[in-house]
Amino acid sequence: MNPEKIPGPVVARDEEPGLWALIDEVCAAAGAPRMEVLSVVPSVEAGAYLQDRLSGDPDRMIVLGSGLVSLVTRGQLRAVLAHELYHLVSGDAAKLGWLGDMRELVDDVLDGELGGFVARLFRRPGQALLRASGRYSQAREKEADAFAVRLYGVTAHREALVKAVVGDEMFQRFTQSEVEPLLAAGVRPRRIVDGFSAYLEALEAQREEVMQDLFAQETDEIAFHPALVERLTEAAARAPDAPEAGAADDDDQPALTLWRDFEGVDERSCAAWMTALGAADHRVVEWAEAHRQIMSDAPARLREAVAPVQAAWADDGAAPAAVTDALLRALSASDPAKVAATVAGEPVEAAADAVLVMLVACLGHEAAENGARIEKGFGADMVVVRDGRRVSVVETARSLLDGVEPQATLAAFRAAVGAG
Repeated sequence: MNPEKIPGPVVARDEEPGLWALIDEVCAAAGAPRMEVLSVVPSVEAGAYLQDRLSGDPDRMIVLGSGLVSLVTRGQLRAVLAHELYHLVSGDAAKLGWLGDMRELVDDVLDGELGGFVARLFRRPGQALLRASGRYSQAREKEADAFAVRLYGVTAHREALVKAVVGDEMFQRFTQSEVEPLLAAGVRPRRIVDGFSAYLEALEAQREEVMQDLFAQETDEIAFHPALVERLTEAAARAPDAPEAGAADDDDQPALTLWRDFEGVDERSCAAWMTALGAADHRVVEWAEAHRQIMSDAPARLREAVAPVQAAWADDGAAPAAVTDALLRALSASDPAKVAATVAGEPVEAAADAVLVMLVACLGHEAAENGARIEKGFGADMVVVRDGRRVSVVETARSLLDGVEPQATLAAFRAAVGAG
């Protein structure tokens, strides 16, 4: 086994026998070889891989996203695994892996990574390669969908696919709006799924909008996957004799019920992710505390505890700019340490970190609302970019918290991100 090829912590068979039993069951139904490695990552994705293809290493690996497992039932997880295992039994896995590497290289060339002249010279053949690889990969995805439908039914496949595609988009938004501000302020979550579940519950309307948008999309000829509606329609058409439901009696049970210690595995997965992002030494917080630090309890606590802030809130849906302005007024009106402790509900020595998290979140949201792009500045910083101008969100928040010409600092930030 080559550890460098494994994306997340490995879950042993004796550690989670129920989950492994379901994987073995689907492997047998799909005619796939017995899997040897199960790796869990913080995402809403899944995959089946042959390890180290070029060196001949025989390891066979399933990768499961902890976010995906938290969303699906056992029957839907069977359909997901059947789709991924099809790529192994059909020989697609190696080809799609090579195609993915090739497409990444072509994208880099066309984006000018090797210089403008090379990009111009290679543009036409590069675009042709992307279209050809897109047609191939989309066709293989449709075959994998139909395979999953034949084994476990239209309903299980449809519901699993919708949850995975919508969930993946929501997970990306969750990472940007909830995880990045924490890391930028020097703290990190203990687990991921707790926060992701709370995020989905709080933004149910946004999830519905994402679903509607995805159902309205048409297939892009160079995309690796077909559009969602096309996948659902063709999977059912290619497997007209598929069962309406899977054969197992436990199909409707949550996939989480397969696990002995899902929270422990999620914690290990999150820790590995944080290490990869350079945040291993950040202060660890539970999601209940993290969510409170970012936004959720801030309006109520500000109104109750800090009089200068009350005027900024007509309701709990105040804009991020209003939060920032209210905090600045409160910090300038009294002893900053005591105000920070009151606002954050923390001891004085820990309050500054909590308020810094709030400021980073508010500034980041404010920049995004005005069209700025948030770079993945994990760890020590988070940077926003607009019209070629790069501005440090964390340094701006620290300057505001330290009282270093706060009004001028905030005005310069807003001007840079187009909010002034």
